[in-house]
Amino acid sequence: MKSSTTYNPSSNLFLLLVGSPGTGKTTLALQFPKPYIFDADGNLSGPVRHLKGVGFKYDSGLVDDDNKPVTPFNRWNHMTKCITAAVKDPDVETIILDSLSAWSEYAKDDIKRQRGLNPMAKNAPSVNETNRGIIPLIQQEWDTFAFYFTNLITNLKGCGKSVIITAHHELKTDAQDIMRDFICVQGRMRSQISGMFGDVWNTYIKSAGMGDKATYTRMLRVVPTNGMDQRGLKKTLDFPPTFPADMGYIKSKLEWK
Repeated sequence: MKSSTTYNPSSNLFLLLVGSPGTGKTTLALQFPKPYIFDADGNLSGPVRHLKGVGFKYDSGLVDDDNKPVTPFNRWNHMTKCITAAVKDPDVETIILDSLSAWSEYAKDDIKRQRGLNPMAKNAPSVNETNRGIIPLIQQEWDTFAFYFTNLITNLKGCGKSVIITAHHELKTDAQDIMRDFICVQGRMRSQISGMFGDVWNTYIKSAGMGDKATYTRMLRVVPTNGMDQRGLKKTLDFPPTFPADMGYIKSKLEWK
């Protein structure tokens, strides 16, 4: 048993970055030190143009190093191999998975790929890469889906680097038919995934003025907006509830040079 006097808090972040499309999730993540990004959904061009020359390492979930397409049933294994290599790379300090919505589909496709080997799924419809998009997981496979998430996230927690996972959010009805704002992921992970992260931040756009005089500022929110907010927003640093998505300010809170 160890004493609290020997505990040394890490300066690394384990961050879930939640926001609507176009609010700057990937752009912000790429400004963290020595980033590596796994581009699961193929939407990297916009942030790269916006940042104009930022240096980073990356892998695509859709094509391999030889620019050959990665088939849907092979994308999960391709992703895990790429992330493993990034964890071992001494030149990488921040690992970014962009985005949760895309790689959750990778997980479902990998589960469907192995359906024939699962004795609990022997009566389920067979799946191939042509019909995979219209054949849902059966009830017994959702536990496996949750395991994919928890296993990946738990392994990343011990990698010794900052980790950022981007995610969308959505309005959904809960068990009492009340509309609430959830992280966009299926199954029980919708209400559990935020608890696996030290920080959960929300990106959004703040507008002021009208017409030609309108201004738009990329912002971060780190506390829930109201009782309907089920995204699990939280912070481990001394941030105000909302603040501009300014990397200089964030680095000062992290005490990074």
